[in-house]
Amino acid sequence: MTYQNNLGHMLTMADAKTLIALFSLWEEQDYGEWVTFTEYQIVDRLDMGMGGRQYQLVRNSLDKLRNTSVVFQEAYEIETAQALYVMISGIASMESTSKYIKEDGVYEIPLEEVYGTLFLEDRNPKNKAVVEKGCEELKSIDIIKEFSFIKEGRSYTKLEIENTDWLKDILGKKDYIRGSGRIKQLTFNDIK
Repeated sequence: MTYQNNLGHMLTMADAKTLIALFSLWEEQDYGEWVTFTEYQIVDRLDMGMGGRQYQLVRNSLDKLRNTSVVFQEAYEIETAQALYVMISGIASMESTSKYIKEDGVYEIPLEEVYGTLFLEDRNPKNKAVVEKGCEELKSIDIIKEFSFIKEGRSYTKLEIENTDWLKDILGKKDYIRGSGRIKQLTFNDIK
């Protein structure tokens, strides 16, 4: 699945989750030409808890999705490097990064979550190659310094990424992370 936003907005994981909630509601309505819903149904479906902040997140996502075209494609056609880049910047903007970023600054992300971000089936043996190709592309344009797959037992379970100094600097800027109380999503256009 890939998308194009007519206003040039980059979608975040929150937007993707809202889209999945909409697909779920559409399925419940037998895939009709139109889907009807309330903000409450989306917030409830996303299990976000109820409150003004949650409703605002959903409204922001709906505004972005309103101007977005979604295209389903085979997994190898996805702009993997862009999706990985968005995932890296999204992790850096989280309130608690310790789940994914080790003390030395290296990212350690469960492959199951990487595959989910890229909309890849968890058990497909080609997935590792798709992720590897995306990481190689990011490495070739000096976004990440190194990457590796961590094996536990007989299976690869995590992706380890070391960012370049440039990306560390971009992600570490205070106005990027906490500018005026809002978290800004770094977009792939920031590297061009």
